[in-house]
Amino acid sequence: MDQLLRFFPQRSIPMDSMKRCLRQFLITLDFLHTEAGIIHNGEPWEPIAFAAQMLIRILSDLQPKNLLLPVDDVSTFKEMEEDEYKNPSPRKFLKDRSIYSIRGLPLPEGGLPLICDFGEARVIDEEGHTDDIMPDIYRAPEVVMHMKWNVKVDIWSVAMVAWDLVAPQPMFDRRHPETGEPDDRYLIAQFAGILGPPPVEFWSQSRLCQAFWDENGNWKNVVPLPEISLERLAADIEGEDVPGFLRFLRRILRWLPEQRPTTEELVYYPWLLAGLGSEITADEDNLSMS
Repeated sequence: MDQLLRFFPQRSIPMDSMKRCLRQFLITLDFLHTEAGIIHNGEPWEPIAFAAQMLIRILSDLQPKNLLLPVDDVSTFKEMEEDEYKNPSPRKFLKDRSIYSIRGLPLPEGGLPLICDFGEARVIDEEGHTDDIMPDIYRAPEVVMHMKWNVKVDIWSVAMVAWDLVAPQPMFDRRHPETGEPDDRYLIAQFAGILGPPPVEFWSQSRLCQAFWDENGNWKNVVPLPEISLERLAADIEGEDVPGFLRFLRRILRWLPEQRPTTEELVYYPWLLAGLGSEITADEDNLSMS
Protein backbone atom coordinates (compact mmCIF):
# COMPACT_ATOMS: atom_id res chain seq x y z
CA MET A 1 0.00 0.00 0.00
CA ASP A 2 2.86 2.38 0.77
CA GLN A 3 4.16 2.12 -2.80
CA LEU A 4 0.65 2.43 -4.21
CA LEU A 5 0.11 5.73 -2.38
CA ARG A 6 2.90 7.30 -4.41
CA PHE A 7 0.73 7.11 -7.51
CA PHE A 8 -2.11 9.12 -5.95
CA PRO A 9 -2.25 12.92 -5.61
CA GLN A 10 -0.96 13.95 -2.17
CA ARG A 11 -0.20 10.26 -1.42
CA SER A 12 -3.79 9.52 -0.39
CA ILE A 13 -6.50 7.22 -1.75
CA PRO A 14 -10.24 7.99 -2.04
CA MET A 15 -12.28 7.68 1.15
CA ASP A 16 -14.48 4.85 -0.16
CA SER A 17 -11.39 2.84 -1.16
CA MET A 18 -9.89 3.36 2.27
CA LYS A 19 -13.07 2.05 3.92
CA ARG A 20 -12.94 -1.15 1.87
CA CYS A 21 -9.29 -1.67 2.83
CA LEU A 22 -10.04 -0.90 6.45
CA ARG A 23 -12.86 -3.44 6.68
CA GLN A 24 -10.57 -6.16 5.34
CA PHE A 25 -7.82 -4.99 7.65
CA LEU A 26 -10.05 -5.09 10.74
CA ILE A 27 -11.50 -8.53 9.99
CA THR A 28 -7.98 -9.94 9.72
CA LEU A 29 -6.87 -8.14 12.86
CA ASP A 30 -9.90 -9.45 14.73
CA PHE A 31 -8.87 -13.01 13.86
CA LEU A 32 -5.35 -12.35 15.14
CA HIS A 33 -6.66 -10.95 18.42
CA THR A 34 -9.49 -13.39 19.15
CA GLU A 35 -8.35 -16.64 17.52
CA ALA A 36 -4.57 -16.52 17.14
CA GLY A 37 -3.88 -14.43 20.24
CA ILE A 38 -1.35 -12.20 18.50
CA ILE A 39 -0.52 -8.49 18.77
CA HIS A 40 1.00 -7.13 15.54
CA ASN A 41 3.14 -4.39 17.08
CA GLY A 42 6.55 -3.05 16.11
CA GLU A 43 10.02 -2.80 17.60
CA PRO A 44 13.72 -3.29 16.75
CA TRP A 45 15.01 -6.76 15.86
CA GLU A 46 15.24 -9.08 18.84
CA PRO A 47 16.01 -12.79 19.30
CA ILE A 48 13.29 -15.28 18.54
CA ALA A 49 11.04 -16.00 21.53
CA PHE A 50 9.09 -19.20 21.97
CA ALA A 51 5.50 -18.68 23.11
CA ALA A 52 2.83 -21.36 23.49
CA GLN A 53 2.93 -23.45 20.32
CA MET A 54 4.36 -20.81 17.97
CA LEU A 55 7.60 -18.96 17.25
CA ILE A 56 6.94 -15.25 16.94
CA ARG A 57 9.03 -12.18 16.08
CA ILE A 58 8.10 -8.59 15.06
CA LEU A 59 9.93 -6.25 12.70
CA SER A 60 7.50 -3.41 12.15
CA ASP A 61 4.11 -2.09 13.09
CA LEU A 62 0.73 -1.86 11.44
CA GLN A 63 1.29 0.78 8.79
CA PRO A 64 0.69 1.11 5.03
CA LYS A 65 4.00 -0.54 4.14
CA ASN A 66 2.81 -3.68 5.95
CA LEU A 67 -0.39 -3.95 3.94
CA LEU A 68 0.38 -6.11 0.93
CA LEU A 69 -1.77 -5.91 -2.20
CA PRO A 70 -2.34 -9.23 -3.98
CA VAL A 71 -1.32 -9.85 -7.60
CA ASP A 72 -4.11 -11.40 -9.67
CA ASP A 73 -1.97 -12.61 -12.58
CA VAL A 74 1.21 -14.46 -11.56
CA SER A 75 2.44 -14.32 -15.15
CA THR A 76 3.47 -10.77 -14.28
CA PHE A 77 6.47 -12.18 -12.43
CA LYS A 78 7.49 -14.24 -15.46
CA GLU A 79 7.45 -11.09 -17.57
CA MET A 80 9.58 -9.32 -14.97
CA GLU A 81 12.10 -12.16 -15.03
CA GLU A 82 12.38 -12.01 -18.79
CA ASP A 83 12.72 -8.24 -18.76
CA GLU A 84 15.42 -8.43 -16.09
CA TYR A 85 17.32 -10.95 -18.21
CA LYS A 86 17.12 -8.77 -21.33
CA ASN A 87 17.50 -5.41 -19.59
CA PRO A 88 19.39 -5.90 -16.31
CA SER A 89 18.70 -3.43 -13.52
CA PRO A 90 21.46 -0.91 -12.75
CA ARG A 91 23.94 -2.23 -10.22
CA LYS A 92 27.08 -1.25 -8.39
CA PHE A 93 29.90 -3.72 -7.70
CA LEU A 94 31.96 -3.31 -4.55
CA LYS A 95 34.77 -5.42 -3.12
CA ASP A 96 32.56 -7.31 -0.70
CA ARG A 97 29.11 -7.06 -2.27
CA SER A 98 26.98 -5.94 -5.18
CA ILE A 99 24.17 -3.41 -4.89
CA TYR A 100 21.18 -3.76 -7.21
CA SER A 101 18.47 -1.22 -7.84
CA ILE A 102 14.93 -2.36 -7.12
CA ARG A 103 12.67 -3.17 -10.04
CA GLY A 104 9.22 -1.84 -9.33
CA LEU A 105 6.22 -4.14 -9.42
CA PRO A 106 3.28 -3.29 -11.69
CA LEU A 107 0.21 -1.85 -10.02
CA PRO A 108 -2.31 -4.54 -9.04
CA GLU A 109 -5.65 -4.27 -10.80
CA GLY A 110 -7.77 -5.42 -7.86
CA GLY A 111 -7.90 -7.14 -4.52
CA LEU A 112 -7.91 -6.01 -0.93
CA PRO A 113 -4.75 -5.60 1.18
CA LEU A 114 -3.34 -8.36 3.35
CA ILE A 115 -1.47 -7.83 6.61
CA CYS A 116 2.14 -8.94 6.30
CA ASP A 117 5.45 -8.74 8.21
CA PHE A 118 4.78 -10.78 11.33
CA GLY A 119 8.49 -10.81 12.05
CA GLU A 120 8.04 -9.89 15.73
CA ALA A 121 4.36 -10.21 16.62
CA ARG A 122 3.58 -10.65 20.32
CA VAL A 123 1.40 -13.28 21.96
CA ILE A 124 -1.37 -11.58 23.94
CA ASP A 125 -0.47 -11.55 27.63
CA GLU A 126 -2.97 -10.61 30.34
CA GLU A 127 -0.13 -9.05 32.35
CA GLY A 128 0.76 -6.73 29.47
CA HIS A 129 4.11 -5.87 27.91
CA THR A 130 6.59 -3.10 28.72
CA ASP A 131 9.19 -3.16 25.93
CA ASP A 132 9.50 -0.26 23.48
CA ILE A 133 7.52 -0.79 20.28
CA MET A 134 5.97 0.89 17.24
CA PRO A 135 7.33 3.44 14.74
CA ASP A 136 7.71 6.96 16.13
CA ILE A 137 4.59 8.62 14.74
CA TYR A 138 2.43 5.51 15.31
CA ARG A 139 3.25 4.99 19.00
CA ALA A 140 0.29 4.86 21.36
CA PRO A 141 0.37 7.14 24.45
CA GLU A 142 0.98 4.25 26.87
CA VAL A 143 4.04 3.23 24.84
CA VAL A 144 5.45 6.76 24.79
CA MET A 145 4.93 7.07 28.56
CA HIS A 146 6.64 3.69 29.21
CA MET A 147 3.53 2.08 30.67
CA LYS A 148 2.36 -1.50 30.24
CA TRP A 149 0.67 -2.01 26.90
CA ASN A 150 -1.61 -4.66 25.51
CA VAL A 151 -3.62 -5.56 22.43
CA LYS A 152 -5.13 -2.06 22.31
CA VAL A 153 -1.93 -0.68 20.76
CA ASP A 154 -3.10 -2.37 17.55
CA ILE A 155 -6.39 -0.49 17.82
CA TRP A 156 -4.48 2.80 18.05
CA SER A 157 -2.56 1.77 14.93
CA VAL A 158 -5.85 1.22 13.08
CA ALA A 159 -6.57 4.94 13.43
CA MET A 160 -3.05 5.83 12.28
CA VAL A 161 -3.30 3.58 9.20
CA ALA A 162 -6.75 4.88 8.25
CA TRP A 163 -5.51 8.47 8.57
CA ASP A 164 -2.35 7.84 6.54
CA LEU A 165 -4.35 6.32 3.66
CA VAL A 166 -6.47 9.44 3.11
CA ALA A 167 -4.50 12.33 4.62
CA PRO A 168 -1.51 14.00 2.92
CA GLN A 169 0.36 14.37 6.22
CA PRO A 170 0.71 12.14 9.34
CA MET A 171 -1.52 13.01 12.28
CA PHE A 172 1.41 13.31 14.70
CA ASP A 173 4.98 14.53 14.31
CA ARG A 174 7.62 13.65 16.89
CA ARG A 175 10.25 16.05 15.55
CA HIS A 176 11.41 19.23 17.25
CA PRO A 177 9.97 22.10 15.16
CA GLU A 178 13.34 23.87 14.90
CA THR A 179 16.02 21.17 14.93
CA GLY A 180 14.03 18.35 13.32
CA GLU A 181 15.43 15.94 15.92
CA PRO A 182 13.14 13.37 17.59
CA ASP A 183 11.61 14.83 20.75
CA ASP A 184 8.85 13.02 22.64
CA ARG A 185 7.85 16.22 24.44
CA TYR A 186 6.32 17.55 21.23
CA LEU A 187 4.61 14.25 20.47
CA ILE A 188 3.02 14.19 23.94
CA ALA A 189 1.97 17.82 23.53
CA GLN A 190 0.25 16.88 20.27
CA PHE A 191 -1.56 14.03 22.05
CA ALA A 192 -2.83 16.55 24.59
CA GLY A 193 -3.79 19.00 21.85
CA ILE A 194 -5.95 16.48 20.00
CA LEU A 195 -7.16 14.20 22.81
CA GLY A 196 -7.44 16.84 25.52
CA PRO A 197 -5.96 16.41 29.00
CA PRO A 198 -5.54 12.78 30.14
CA PRO A 199 -7.70 11.43 32.93
CA VAL A 200 -6.13 10.84 36.32
CA GLU A 201 -6.40 7.09 35.70
CA PHE A 202 -3.83 7.54 32.94
CA TRP A 203 -1.24 9.94 34.30
CA SER A 204 -1.23 8.34 37.75
CA GLN A 205 0.13 5.09 36.25
CA SER A 206 3.49 6.50 35.16
CA ARG A 207 6.10 8.56 36.98
CA LEU A 208 7.10 9.97 33.61
CA CYS A 209 3.70 11.67 33.39
CA GLN A 210 4.67 13.80 36.39
CA ALA A 211 7.13 15.62 34.15
CA PHE A 212 4.25 16.81 31.96
CA TRP A 213 1.24 17.20 34.26
CA ASP A 214 0.92 18.42 37.86
CA GLU A 215 -1.06 16.68 40.60
CA ASN A 216 -4.23 18.28 39.30
CA GLY A 217 -3.67 17.11 35.75
CA ASN A 218 -2.64 20.53 34.43
CA TRP A 219 -0.05 20.76 31.64
CA LYS A 220 3.31 21.99 32.97
CA ASN A 221 4.12 23.79 29.73
CA VAL A 222 7.25 21.70 29.15
CA VAL A 223 6.70 22.73 25.54
CA PRO A 224 3.83 24.86 24.22
CA LEU A 225 0.55 23.04 23.65
CA PRO A 226 -0.24 23.25 19.92
CA GLU A 227 -3.56 24.75 18.87
CA ILE A 228 -4.68 21.81 16.78
CA SER A 229 -7.78 19.71 16.28
CA LEU A 230 -8.77 16.77 14.10
CA GLU A 231 -10.97 19.11 12.07
CA ARG A 232 -8.07 21.44 11.28
CA LEU A 233 -5.72 18.59 10.45
CA ALA A 234 -8.39 17.00 8.22
CA ALA A 235 -8.97 20.16 6.17
CA ASP A 236 -7.32 18.61 3.09
CA ILE A 237 -9.05 15.22 3.32
CA GLU A 238 -11.52 14.70 0.50
CA GLY A 239 -14.48 12.34 0.23
CA GLU A 240 -17.95 11.76 1.56
CA ASP A 241 -18.77 12.06 5.26
CA VAL A 242 -15.41 13.27 6.54
CA PRO A 243 -17.11 14.19 9.85
CA GLY A 244 -18.17 10.54 10.18
CA PHE A 245 -14.55 9.52 9.63
CA LEU A 246 -13.42 11.87 12.39
CA ARG A 247 -16.01 10.40 14.76
CA PHE A 248 -14.61 6.96 13.94
CA LEU A 249 -11.11 8.18 14.82
CA ARG A 250 -12.26 9.75 18.08
CA ARG A 251 -13.79 6.43 19.08
CA ILE A 252 -10.25 5.02 18.92
CA LEU A 253 -8.04 7.90 20.03
CA ARG A 254 -8.37 7.54 23.79
CA TRP A 255 -5.74 7.93 26.48
CA LEU A 256 -6.92 4.84 28.34
CA PRO A 257 -6.46 1.64 26.30
CA GLU A 258 -9.50 0.03 27.95
CA GLN A 259 -11.70 2.78 26.50
CA ARG A 260 -10.70 1.94 22.94
CA PRO A 261 -13.06 -0.39 21.07
CA THR A 262 -12.33 -3.96 20.07
CA THR A 263 -11.75 -4.95 16.45
CA GLU A 264 -15.22 -6.49 16.33
CA GLU A 265 -16.83 -3.24 17.51
CA LEU A 266 -14.95 -1.32 14.82
CA VAL A 267 -15.96 -3.76 12.08
CA TYR A 268 -19.62 -2.95 12.82
CA TYR A 269 -19.11 0.78 13.31
CA PRO A 270 -21.94 2.56 11.37
CA TRP A 271 -19.64 4.87 9.39
CA LEU A 272 -17.57 1.92 8.20
CA LEU A 273 -20.66 -0.07 7.18
CA ALA A 274 -22.25 2.83 5.30
CA GLY A 275 -22.29 2.13 1.55
CA LEU A 276 -21.30 -1.51 1.97
CA GLY A 277 -24.44 -2.78 0.20
CA SER A 278 -23.88 -0.59 -2.84
CA GLU A 279 -20.26 -1.81 -3.09
CA ILE A 280 -21.38 -5.43 -3.12
CA THR A 281 -23.98 -4.68 -5.80
CA ALA A 282 -21.35 -2.94 -7.93
CA ASP A 283 -18.99 -5.91 -7.57
CA GLU A 284 -21.75 -8.32 -8.62
CA ASP A 285 -22.53 -6.17 -11.65
CA ASN A 286 -18.89 -6.19 -12.65
CA LEU A 287 -18.78 -9.98 -12.36
CA SER A 288 -21.91 -10.40 -14.47
CA MET A 289 -20.42 -8.21 -17.20
CA SER A 290 -17.12 -10.12 -17.30
